[in-house]
Amino acid sequence: MRVRERRPAEPVGDTSAATELSIDCAVRAHTTVVTVRGTVEGRREQLADALEAARLIRDSGPIVVDLSGVGRLGSDAMLCVALAVREAERAGREVTVRL
Repeated sequence: MRVRERRPAEPVGDTSAATELSIDCAVRAHTTVVTVRGTVEGRREQLADALEAARLIRDSGPIVVDLSGVGRLGSDAMLCVALAVREAERAGREVTVRL
């Protein structure tokens, strides 16, 4: 697993929608990309479902989980991401998490 952190100069995003959750799964070239924006606290099931969908959309190729639009990533959400990464890597997938 590779982890990329956003640079301090990059904006975190629109804070007016901080209470909303937006999750997008897309295939770009040969990579499955999961983009998460907003608040994930208390929404572990939605996050887990999206990460599982990303793994199932394609049965091969790398997966990118982009969490750079998440305001605060609590331990519950971090565990969810870690478990999804472990499952994907067991299946032979390369996973990159962007923070």
